[in-house]
Amino acid sequence: MKCKKSTVESSEYNLCTECNNEEGYFQVDLNLHGFKECYNNNTKPINLYLDSDKKYKPCFETCLTCEKGGNEYVNNCILCAHRHIKRPETLNTTNCVPECPFGYYFTNYGQYKCRDENQCPEQAKLYIKDLKKCTKNCKNENIYKYQYNGECLEACPSNTSPNAENMCKDNNTEFCTKSETEIELGEFLTTRGVDFNSKNYAFEFNYTDKHISIYYNEIYSIMIYKDATCIKKLSINMPTIDFGDCYLKVKNNISSTTDKNLVIAIIKRTVKEGKSTTSYYFYHPETGDKLDSKTLC
Repeated sequence: MKCKKSTVESSEYNLCTECNNEEGYFQVDLNLHGFKECYNNNTKPINLYLDSDKKYKPCFETCLTCEKGGNEYVNNCILCAHRHIKRPETLNTTNCVPECPFGYYFTNYGQYKCRDENQCPEQAKLYIKDLKKCTKNCKNENIYKYQYNGECLEACPSNTSPNAENMCKDNNTEFCTKSETEIELGEFLTTRGVDFNSKNYAFEFNYTDKHISIYYNEIYSIMIYKDATCIKKLSINMPTIDFGDCYLKVKNNISSTTDKNLVIAIIKRTVKEGKSTTSYYFYHPETGDKLDSKTLC
């Protein structure tokens, strides 16, 4: 019996006036119609714990189970609540954080954040696919220490070698190379993913004109490159566009003169019956900023 004492009125609510502590029943720290709800370890809701004052109290909000109370700094969770996980990369933590559908990152102040788009934020722009994590510097990671094409990898791809900053560089810049990444391109496009990755491309492949980065799914294909001859040499199924004098107009309009080739992004969208539409953008070869081609061309 959970009640040591009860009244006719309390019994109508299946509540007690005093819990049967001797049988292991203790009250919940709530006032219910002026009466007491009493649980034992077998009947209590999963997210309650028995405090030192012999009352059942709720675990911290991020917990599914706990043995003692917590707060926003120390949650004291044993198991996490629905759609929460133990804080990544924190040994023996009892803190639970939201599970991020698009991945997570840590701010410069060590705060855990979910990215709200299908791309990494500027402050942590490199991606670790296996962890669904964005990071500022691959070199600082425990396992995925090597950077290539905007991602952190366990080792450099074949035909590349790491420099002092663990950035994988193509061994022979006279040969055309490519990297291919499958991605949710619908989200990728709506969140300025083309601009973001073109900026990364300009920075990471500033030492060569011979690399092509490809992002794709069943609807969209995006190709970022500098040297159009590599499209044919690598047998890439993407359109080659004759920009005419538009290319030179855009390049000559750059405020700071440069002899480097522009970064070009080609976007192909497949529509019904195998037809496709194509669009393109130009980017500064050093900063990766988008250039105004519509006005000039």
